[in-house]
Amino acid sequence: MDDGATLAAAYALEQITGAGMCKDVAVEDGEIFVSDPPAPDVGEAREPKLAPLVSDPRCRFPPDRRTVHGEQIMTAPLVTPTLEHALPIDRDLVHCATFALAWAELQRQLGSEDVLVEPTELSRALGRAAAVAAGAVDSAESFACAGEGDAAVAAIRAELARRFGDAQTRLLPQSVPAHALVAFALLRTRVAFERPFVRDRSAGLSFLGGRVQCFGHWGGAGASAYAGAATVHRYESPGDFVIELRGRGDASVVVARREGWSTLAEATHDALGAVDRGPGRWARLWGQTSLQDDDIFQVPVVSLRVDASFDELVGKPIVPGDRVLVAAFQTLELDVDEHGARLVSEALALGMKSRRRRGRELVCDGPFLLALRRAGAPAPYFAAWLQSGAAFVPVEPG
Repeated sequence: MDDGATLAAAYALEQITGAGMCKDVAVEDGEIFVSDPPAPDVGEAREPKLAPLVSDPRCRFPPDRRTVHGEQIMTAPLVTPTLEHALPIDRDLVHCATFALAWAELQRQLGSEDVLVEPTELSRALGRAAAVAAGAVDSAESFACAGEGDAAVAAIRAELARRFGDAQTRLLPQSVPAHALVAFALLRTRVAFERPFVRDRSAGLSFLGGRVQCFGHWGGAGASAYAGAATVHRYESPGDFVIELRGRGDASVVVARREGWSTLAEATHDALGAVDRGPGRWARLWGQTSLQDDDIFQVPVVSLRVDASFDELVGKPIVPGDRVLVAAFQTLELDVDEHGARLVSEALALGMKSRRRRGRELVCDGPFLLALRRAGAPAPYFAAWLQSGAAFVPVEPG
């Protein structure tokens, strides 16, 4: 029996019998020399998550989160009223032209290119978006109007009933004060593919560690059936392509991938530019503009429902200064599947007479700086940025 087995047997016997047939032995301290391990190569530091991605007020409801590959991913999309918004790091970004349509109606009603008395970066971007919004939508599928008081609300409802068969909306109020300024826009559109694609409801497509339903064409005979219904305008690699899915009429759905886009405007300009230019000469010569039998084309089935409030516009005085913007809302419903796409969006901007105040408001009901200093001192001897409420004394009951 080797020494290890002997020691183990002795230890077991001592534990069973408790005979005390062992003694403590002092062992002199020794030194253990272990070389420091090499520093791991973790690559470049990742960009820090920006606070606006977490606390952006344009999402009415707190965003949900899910863990993907060990990281927290925000699942509530960020809604932007213009295409000029930077692409977020870890959440979806969606845009619809309806709020820009409502903004254009505000400009018309006020007779001013600037809606706000003191224009902001967002309001200027909205002015640029409003200039092109009407050309982006089909006038038969959209409606926008602005006016004052209940007369404007009644006129909007009457026009909705005439053009769309009903006057039901989610955002338009039933009644407003006589002095209220109302701007409303609606878009209801459907893109029906010339030929439906195949849908996979079970195996689906792997996306960020999960399985999602998808539609498209994934190899095998039958790709010729989509000739004319699906055009590959650019293909450089699996991560760089533009494909257009044509619908009946002049509408289509464009799906594109490419790294390096910084804003939604840059992404759409690049992808739609490829569509406008059409496939390259070599792609046409080699017959690569249509889906081939050995091609794999898969797109996730999309079902999006989101409400947004553009709070950075709320509270701002409206030209000429006698009203304040009290609401800036947008709703979006989008479905994309093997049959096509359906989009319903509403937008509402509401201005109300500003209330006269007796004086200025210096109220710390949000984050504030607290500093203690001596007169003439170059720096404070105490400074704090207070925003959590943990340091404040709660009110006494009763």
